[in-house]
Amino acid sequence: MKVLSIALFLLIAFGHARAADEINLDWLAGAWCSQSAQVTSEEHWMRSKGGLMLGMSRTLTKRGTEFEFVRIELSNGGRRFVALPSGQTETTFQLSKFGARSVTFVNPEHDFPKRIRYWREGDRLFARIDAGADDANFRVFEWARCPPD
Repeated sequence: MKVLSIALFLLIAFGHARAADEINLDWLAGAWCSQSAQVTSEEHWMRSKGGLMLGMSRTLTKRGTEFEFVRIELSNGGRRFVALPSGQTETTFQLSKFGARSVTFVNPEHDFPKRIRYWREGDRLFARIDAGADDANFRVFEWARCPPD
């Protein structure tokens, strides 16, 4: 009976670890930068460990500096993106779909955005935020790997 209990425990533990690993977002990890005449933007993501990815962004404009702390939870039943932008309250978006190098999160109850999508093309990272539909109310971000400090 003891052997059966241990085997059952290992099966359950392995099953939970595999569930978090099914969604591999490590292609998002790293330091990403973008610069134009109007905006300088950085987005930094830590690799997933324990079913959790942590990220942050900083945007500098002529109006000032904004920041955002984010996390992607992929374990303990969680499959969500949680954003905490500067000066605002935390908002949660549920995983909608994912692929080898793309992921989409949605929150139909949020004012804007209702949908957040990240994808990777070669050495470029993209994000699109929109109102949950393929209409004119959207914004796309593009980053390349940041140069070494």
